Amino acid sequence: MNIGMRMPVSRSTDMGKSWTYAASDFPPISGGQRLVLLRLREGPLLFVSFTDASVSEHPEGLNFLDADGREYRGYGLFAALSFDEGATWPLKKLITRGGTDQFTGGAWTGDFTMDRTHTEPKGYMAATQSPNGTIHLISSRLHYRFNLAWLQQPAPGSEE
Repeated sequence: MNIGMRMPVSRSTDMGKSWTYAASDFPPISGGQRLVLLRLREGPLLFVSFTDASVSEHPEGLNFLDADGREYRGYGLFAALSFDEGATWPLKKLITRGGTDQFTGGAWTGDFTMDRTHTEPKGYMAATQSPNGTIHLISSRLHYRFNLAWLQQPAPGSEE
């Protein structure tokens, strides 16, 4: 389900007695994809999802900023941070190691190439944050580990 090709968001200002529904900033997900929404120990909300529906024949991706302040197009698994209870999501980062490597995502994900602008295209995810601040994100087969400081650092520039 989507609203104007955006993921729906539901909000309540009266402790759940009534709700409003609107389009979010994020693309919708589809079969073989599950998102994560987690309050981090440090306070921000962490949202993890995918740039495109798993059934997309022509992925559009999302725009991200690198350390040089240049915008680039990224595809696949990404994280976003909100510091105002989800009203805005000023930080978005593709979850990738940066180098080129081949991975087997298991289940419906299959094989994929991870590089500076491409990462896991789909998967069922769950996440938790350990007492030391490490965020553990699992997908259908893979385990990612990072922290808030890493999320807040822009991806390296294209020359790095």
